[in-house]
Amino acid sequence: MFTSAKVFWVTFGIYLLVVFVPGLLIGSTIFPDAAVHKTMLACLIFLCGLYLGSLVFPFSSLPSASEASPSFRSGLALMVACTLAIVVYIALAGPPSPFLAAFAIHDSRAVAQLREEAVKLNTDALFVRVYAWGRDIFAPVTFALSIRALRMGSGSRTRLLGFVGILGALYLGLWSGQKATVLNYLVAAVIFTSPGIRSMILTALTAAPILLGALAGLFWITAPNLFGDPNALRILVQVIATRVLAAPLDVATAYIDALEQLRIIGRLDVIPYVSFLHTPGIVSAENRVALEYFYTGLDSAHANTLAFGYAYVLGGYFACFLAGATVMAGMRLSMRIVAATGSRFLGMAWSAWLCYLLLDLVQGNFVSYLTKVIVVAILVWGVHAIRPRTLTVSTSQRFLSGSTA
Repeated sequence: MFTSAKVFWVTFGIYLLVVFVPGLLIGSTIFPDAAVHKTMLACLIFLCGLYLGSLVFPFSSLPSASEASPSFRSGLALMVACTLAIVVYIALAGPPSPFLAAFAIHDSRAVAQLREEAVKLNTDALFVRVYAWGRDIFAPVTFALSIRALRMGSGSRTRLLGFVGILGALYLGLWSGQKATVLNYLVAAVIFTSPGIRSMILTALTAAPILLGALAGLFWITAPNLFGDPNALRILVQVIATRVLAAPLDVATAYIDALEQLRIIGRLDVIPYVSFLHTPGIVSAENRVALEYFYTGLDSAHANTLAFGYAYVLGGYFACFLAGATVMAGMRLSMRIVAATGSRFLGMAWSAWLCYLLLDLVQGNFVSYLTKVIVVAILVWGVHAIRPRTLTVSTSQRFLSGSTA
């Protein structure tokens, strides 16, 4: 399930891998060591704030429904049904899947262009919104709950629902060809289904070869020009190492450099909506940093940095410390709001979503993600509060029980 201790240790593990290991052992090919050391110090201070926040604002798992209970089965059936409905809509109303197109188009640049046109440059606002909701809300929750149903040895009907739910979630995660999405589903499922820190670490170590293999396979598919290349394995290793060990540290350092040296971004530019009012008509901080440091002419110019990078831009080292504590406080508040519904299944689903969102939060603008968490928690509480109370047996419960009445 989801606890404050898991939040800290998952964040520590991610930052250890993408910040401290490359910063201490490899360095940066773009920035001097002094700038890299400043980035690592900002990261360390953020982790200190996060740890203190876990002590001051501790939270544990919300009361959850048993995998054998009718509420879990009906809730899982509803999530699977919503996921499949979105899958059908995407298949019928959307453009061809860039991921599937990669099997027929042996040109990685053409595949990347299809991916840009399918989502980021798509002018169909309704399609983009439905796809985003499916990919980032319904699919990760359905995937985690389905994995839990399969791991906990539930009944045959629930296992079938879990299997179908995994397939639907994987379709949404793979549709655009974004490699990190499905990997985030897998990591979030590991966090969610592990009963404690020790089991989570052991499961992560056991699953590491599977994750690396899946990542390599996704790179291979979305970069089809590698097929037949005798150096394909070496290229894949280099690309994965660059994405994991170089890019996150370089982007975080770029934000600090863009603030203090080039002065192309300001402190308010990392606050959503406020940045628009502060600098109307000017592209976002993510666009400016990407264009200045990383733009290659292929992908859209948008570079997210790690959570502590946004915090440093906002207010230096003190803001890094405060941001870490605020992350814990915000997550605890959201869990208390959802717990007020009294629904054990909603508590379980909310924990599953936070496990997924945590991976984006530590790798993105913490202000945006905390705002999203609180707003969605209030919406969940509000919808639950005004739901019809006259139905005693839901359609999904009837289906699972085999009743036709």
